[in-house]
Amino acid sequence: MKLQKDIYQDIRHPLDLDISRRLTLVVVPILTLIFVLSPAVIVFARGGGGGGGSGGHGGGGHMGEGHGRSSGTSSMGHRGDKAETRTQHSHWIGGTEERHQRYQTCLESAQRVRHGARNMSQAAKDLTFSQDQVRRQHEQLRSQIRTMEEEHQQFMGTLSNSQRKQMRDRIQKMDRARNGVNTHFQRMDQEISRPNFDRKHIAQQVGDMDKSMKEWQKQYQKVGSDLGVEP
Repeated sequence: MKLQKDIYQDIRHPLDLDISRRLTLVVVPILTLIFVLSPAVIVFARGGGGGGGSGGHGGGGHMGEGHGRSSGTSSMGHRGDKAETRTQHSHWIGGTEERHQRYQTCLESAQRVRHGARNMSQAAKDLTFSQDQVRRQHEQLRSQIRTMEEEHQQFMGTLSNSQRKQMRDRIQKMDRARNGVNTHFQRMDQEISRPNFDRKHIAQQVGDMDKSMKEWQKQYQKVGSDLGVEP
């Protein structure tokens, strides 16, 4: 019996060793493979979840992009409307600004004429001014009146026919004042053309002309108030 047991142990031992080796050869590679593949599996799992999240996020991104396009289109539409409104407004303002500039120029010209008339009146009254100096003042005043007339015509050119009709009485008063200025200046012309002109007569005509100029300015200011272009 003892001999048989020893023989059995001798026989089993190699078999056990062989089975252990085989198990080792099978199990170890499997464990190694699992150890190697485990990070990849985890990464893949996370990537899939992240991809899902990304997909959801991406979907949100596309929705945001679509919303952005819609908002952009709407904004472009609003900007287009505003640009068109500004263009229409600029056309309207352009005419008003031109009229306002012409109006201001006319007032300034009228003021220069009145200033020139006062200078001439002073020169006519002051005997220290020679006749040639008075005549030079007269020619300067003529140039100022001519400029005022031209600028007045330019201002009137900015008015429409309906505006002219609405302000017909005002414009007629302006014309009468302008005619008064021209009448008194022509009388000065006649007097100053004489070799020895009458200084008092010239001073009187200058004073009367200045009164007409004052009326001219008054009517101009009323016209500007009617048009909404007063200074």
